[in-house]
Amino acid sequence: MKILILARPAAGGMRSHIVEIARRLDRSKYEPVLCGPTDFLRSLPLDLTDLPRFTVPMSNKISHLDLLAVIRFVRVVQAHKGDDIVVHAHGIRAAWIACWARRFVKFHLVSTLHNIPPAKFTARIAIGEIQKRSDRVIAVSDAIAERIPIRPAVISNGVDLPRYSNLNRNDARKRLNIPLEKFVVGCIARLAPEKGVDILLKAAKIAHDPFYLIAGEGVKKSELEADAPENTHFVGYQQNTLDILAASDIIAIPSRSEGQSIVALEAFASERAVVASEVGGLARLVQNGKNGIVFPVEDSKALASSILWLEKSPDLRSEFTANGLRFVQKNADINKIIKQVENIYDTVSAD
Repeated sequence: MKILILARPAAGGMRSHIVEIARRLDRSKYEPVLCGPTDFLRSLPLDLTDLPRFTVPMSNKISHLDLLAVIRFVRVVQAHKGDDIVVHAHGIRAAWIACWARRFVKFHLVSTLHNIPPAKFTARIAIGEIQKRSDRVIAVSDAIAERIPIRPAVISNGVDLPRYSNLNRNDARKRLNIPLEKFVVGCIARLAPEKGVDILLKAAKIAHDPFYLIAGEGVKKSELEADAPENTHFVGYQQNTLDILAASDIIAIPSRSEGQSIVALEAFASERAVVASEVGGLARLVQNGKNGIVFPVEDSKALASSILWLEKSPDLRSEFTANGLRFVQKNADINKIIKQVENIYDTVSAD
């Protein structure tokens, strides 16, 4: 079965999810084919270079590229004529393109929604079209599913649990040139408004004793770096975030919007306590007082207080990390997640 994985320019949790699907599908049953914009295809890990790739130009917003994307993707599907084809579109934009392509060529369509849809008329139209023309719609969290008119299946993002075990704190700090004795707050996020890194910087000015380690790139990079206090260190985009997780005592996720959060799952798997804004899928993952602390969105003072509380409470951090690890073992083991996705492929192919 050919699995044509179609994605818009993707980063963060969506990119990680796509990579794991492409990497872990049972190759005796499924052949992944990667489709998307040039920059996205080039950004994928080296271990996926053996997979067929087709460029489908696509932006993050409605544009003149949409018609070209539909035409190009129709040709990609036609090139695989005679095969059993399932298209797995990731995100509203890719699913929208796939829905239009399906008007001109036949294939099975699975659409996965990774973010909470914006409250816009165009988004409502797109969601309606996606639900009408997809064989199956998947949401990566209940928070997303509840915003969709016809509730979709929920299949979480997943993490490779062994990869995050036995991280060496001191070695990671030496590689990153971070003081060994400091209490370190890690943050892994795109430097974009919705990720709320500016809220963390305000908290860093209040809770100024900890050291703040921020990994990511984005449109707000220059502005954020200019406003950052001295106890903050930006390390740019990190394809491998293990050193960030290992070097951190806790992980902060100050997002203004979040469909789920792959970073929270990675923090749990790394046995790091989490402090996160009470928004979207984060509010379901980070259970206040059980596996982390949640604070009101935009409230930098509450974030600062939470950071200082965790700094002074090692026993509480230990309790949170143990609960977080149990949560991710039960709910986000990537091998179990891939099996769920494969079951969806088999079901739509048999319909």
